[in-house]
This record gives sequence, C-alpha cells and structure tokens, in this order.
Amino acid sequence: MVRAREDAKGDLLRARHRLSKFLLRHGCMRRKACGIGHGNIVDGSIAFILKIGPYSSCFKNTYITWMKLMSVLEEEIHEQATESAHVPVIQAFQTLRGVAEIGQFSRFSNPRQLMAYTGPVPREYSSGTSRWQGGSTKTGNAHVRRVLIEAAWNYRYKPALKGEIRRRQQGKSPEVQAVAWKAQNRLHRKYMKCMARGKSAPVSVTAVARE
Repeated sequence: MVRAREDAKGDLLRARHRLSKFLLRHGCMRRKACGIGHGNIVDGSIAFILKIGPYSSCFKNTYITWMKLMSVLEEEIHEQATESAHVPVIQAFQTLRGVAEIGQFSRFSNPRQLMAYTGPVPREYSSGTSRWQGGSTKTGNAHVRRVLIEAAWNYRYKPALKGEIRRRQQGKSPEVQAVAWKAQNRLHRKYMKCMARGKSAPVSVTAVARE
C-alpha cells in the first residue's frame, strides 16, 4: 500500500504539472509561480478550469481522481498501522528516524549482497596494482535505494528525543527504545566522520545509507 501511495503521488504530481502548464499557456499563471511548491496557486485555479468545457473532464480525470485515490490509500495505511496484526512491528519501526523496506534479510548471505541489491556502493575498477572507485552504482532496487537515502538524511542531525520521535516512542518497550537510540548515535557518528574527512553531504549521506 505504501508503494501504491508513492505511485499515486507521482501521478498526482504529473497531473499538477500538466495543469500548471495549461494555466501558463492561457496566461493565468506567472512562469515563476508554476513550480512544485506553488500547489496553492494550482488548487485555486480549479474553478477556472471547470468552466472550460472540453478541459473540465480532463482535469477531473487527472487531478481530482488522484486526490481521492491518495485519500483512500492513506486511510488504509493508517488503519494497518493502528488496527492490524502488524501494529507492534510497524510502531516499533516508527521509533526510528528513518527506515527503508528490504523484505526478508534471509535472502542475502552477507552484507555485500544486500548492498548490491540496494545500490549505494561505489563503482570500482581494478587492474594490477591500481584501484579506482567512483560514485555509487545505483543498481538494484531503485525504490529501496531512494527511500534508504531519504531515511539516511535524517541522521545528519544530532541524536535527540523530541517532537514526533518522542511521541512515537511513548509506551514502547525499553528494548525498542534502546535500538532506536543506538541507531541515532551510530549513524550520526558515521555522518560526522565522513564530513570531517572532507566528504560532501550527499556522499556522507550515501555512506550512512550503506551503514
């Protein structure tokens, strides 16, 4: 369901882009106001679009339909996270700053196989005594890699228990809270060590994702 929501969100974004470009062609929006961050401008143009006969059904079938689908998916995800048999596991994962979907770890006999599956490992060319390493290979499961990188960005902040993380950890077992706290400390240290060695933020985050 999370993947279905992600796909729907991508379709919704494309629908919003089509709508903003349509408005731009008709002189209803300034060019600089057509960015992704100007959803309120696009939303405020619904009344205008619905008045244009041949474009009305097109708009409804793209924008409004996907908005409704997003709402349905989010309600189902919330129900699974609060009422299903998987609640303990889901809520335990929510104590972390970020988490990515892997599935059955038993599929991988060692960490190298897991990293090859996700793709945040450096390219390498070796010949004789020379060895060259480049950027990440970006092979394997693109969905997992993207979510993993997004989760890793959260660990650039200093370890802390506040706000949403504190709320999520309320009522959880001491073991779960200890794992979450250990992850915050370990992954933040990894990020800071990489930055101290002169690595850029994106490179350091990729290293955290690999960790």
